[in-house]
Amino acid sequence: MSVRWSGIQSWYRVRYADGSTVDVQVGIPDAMRWEANNGGQSLLGNQSITAMLTCVFYALRRQQLDDTKRFDEWAARVEDFAQMDDDDDAEVGELPDPTSPDQSDD
Repeated sequence: MSVRWSGIQSWYRVRYADGSTVDVQVGIPDAMRWEANNGGQSLLGNQSITAMLTCVFYALRRQQLDDTKRFDEWAARVEDFAQMDDDDDAEVGELPDPTSPDQSDD
């Protein structure tokens, strides 16, 4: 049996016009909020930049990583954004597994 995940839970890196960056994980609550605010339209298959950035904005607010109240004000500060791959995990603050043989001090 194969498993197909929704793809909703994903890490993004936002680069602001001032050169600062922030990493955030978008999840189901952010997608559900987007759908509720868009008449129940499904986020799945909607690849618009606005939809993606709106979910990123919701995630930043939910995780208290940004206190900007209005999406358009926040988006005006964004220079670019990237969806991060699983192999980028070390870059988003995950620590190596301390039980891994590679982490021993022998």
